[in-house]
Amino acid sequence: MESDRTGSFFALEKNVRDRLLGILFSLLCTISFSTEDVLLYVLVKDFHPCLILLFNSTVSFTLCILLDLTLKPQRPTTIKQFLLVIILGGLNCIGQVATATAIFAIGPGSAVSLLFTSPIFTTAYSVLFLRTKLQVKDVFFAICSTFGVSLLTRYLTLIEDQALTDIFLVVFGSAIAIVGAMAFAGTLIVGRKVAYFETHSLVIILSYSFQYSIVAIVLCSAFNAWQTPKTLPSLVLLLGTGLTTFGGMLFGYLAVCYEKPTVVAVLLTTEVIMTFIGQFAILNFPFHWTVTVGSALILFSCVGILLFQSHDDEDNYNEHGHDDESGHIVKPSNSLQN
Repeated sequence: MESDRTGSFFALEKNVRDRLLGILFSLLCTISFSTEDVLLYVLVKDFHPCLILLFNSTVSFTLCILLDLTLKPQRPTTIKQFLLVIILGGLNCIGQVATATAIFAIGPGSAVSLLFTSPIFTTAYSVLFLRTKLQVKDVFFAICSTFGVSLLTRYLTLIEDQALTDIFLVVFGSAIAIVGAMAFAGTLIVGRKVAYFETHSLVIILSYSFQYSIVAIVLCSAFNAWQTPKTLPSLVLLLGTGLTTFGGMLFGYLAVCYEKPTVVAVLLTTEVIMTFIGQFAILNFPFHWTVTVGSALILFSCVGILLFQSHDDEDNYNEHGHDDESGHIVKPSNSLQN
């Protein structure tokens, strides 16, 4: 009897620990990517965007190679696992390229607003591919956080120098941004599936950074964007984009190892808030009321989805695509040492 109570206690503690780790990794992911956003804003004034993407991807790829040779993580052991790793890297690559293209086409305000509709797509994907039960609270908080992002990024459209008048650019840029949102939502779902195979996080980032490097090289060649940094600070900032991308990818994957994709997707919308904090603190951007209201809606969504999340709200997918024989849901392994 005592052992049963002890077992239940440790089971509960593990659930609480996993929930806290999922939140922590989600927030670390947003800090990494929001830092990257500020760096990109500074660098795009002096360097071609394609060159920035090349530094971003190759630094991350080089770091993965060095860590791979040192840690020797376990490689994918099945064709299914190998394909999922490739698909996950490809989706991240598509999301990054779509983000850059949308920003160039329709400006940062409209692009970010559309890109962070990803919680809605994540909720839909979870129902379709992870067989998660569709819950009203998940839909509500996903829509609420998306509206908060839209309102918050309205600030960017207010300070843009030129209004968009080319209807083709508006339609094209908006469509690409939606594609990016769908791709990023897909990374959370595929990442959740990959986690069941106990895939090492370095393997995931290596797949992404390799594919991203190939695309960046092609883009640099197509747009003749080759350029050499002339100052040490510029070189450091370019290298910094790769480090922040590596960190964001690492923490994002670990987040879905410990927490539901629908929860992670809402938590990741705080990236917009952190980006604005960086802009106010470092770049001296003027303040606007939409920032306060939008941020409040995002924080409300994050707190709400965490408070109303029960330990039983898990997806019904394991490495074989089914619940276990006992009817209990099989959670992914949270291994970092494979």
